[in-house]
Amino acid sequence: MTAQTPRRPVAVTVGRRGTLSPALQEVWDRSWPRLGHRIVEGDPEGFLPDLAEWFGREAPLVLDIGFGNGAATVSLAEQLPDHNIVGVERYKPGLAQLLQFLEERDVPNVRLLRADATGVLDRIAPGSVAMVRVLFPDPWPKTRHHKRRLVNLWTVSQIAERLCVGGVLHVATDDANYAEAIAGSLADEPRLAALPAERSVPSRPTTAFEARAQRAGRAVTEFVVCRRTTGSAPEPGND
Repeated sequence: MTAQTPRRPVAVTVGRRGTLSPALQEVWDRSWPRLGHRIVEGDPEGFLPDLAEWFGREAPLVLDIGFGNGAATVSLAEQLPDHNIVGVERYKPGLAQLLQFLEERDVPNVRLLRADATGVLDRIAPGSVAMVRVLFPDPWPKTRHHKRRLVNLWTVSQIAERLCVGGVLHVATDDANYAEAIAGSLADEPRLAALPAERSVPSRPTTAFEARAQRAGRAVTEFVVCRRTTGSAPEPGND
């Protein structure tokens, strides 16, 4: 396999802003101060809240990166009630929609970061994450935009560093070219291996991106790998 040079993904500084409906604005005003935090891109003074204090408990940490409207995040949190779930998203309406789901379904173990995912990884301690999930990241299909793709060798290396022993990385994409690139990045990271057959990851509902891919006849490729084990470790996911 041709060696890749790890490069930090180029941040997308102009993202979708979106406006909130009156109902979502009420949810935002009510829940964001308690459940959300923003890390401004490029701000070296930006901080990650103390997670034990933010959640009110110590628990295995899960990062759900780029969660869209949050439906899959809620499902994940309900399946892993003994885990602290941090959802990372840049798009305000998606954040607000997840806040609404959390209120409606009384889900207590989710907190939200409005931030660039690489900036969040910068602030996470090595060996402290039980699971990272990245479902349908923007494929940036044009070659000149590939530098913006979130999942590359640099990001995979950063995630591997932050996973605990046995911790899981779960990625899904409907773009064949991106899937090939992701496979190469995972193969080039020696700290990661295929998830053993006796283990599983939490189930997930069909996301809006996945449904769109299915209607267009595009196949979905999923990758589930884990930090190589040297002994017993807590295993996120289903028993």
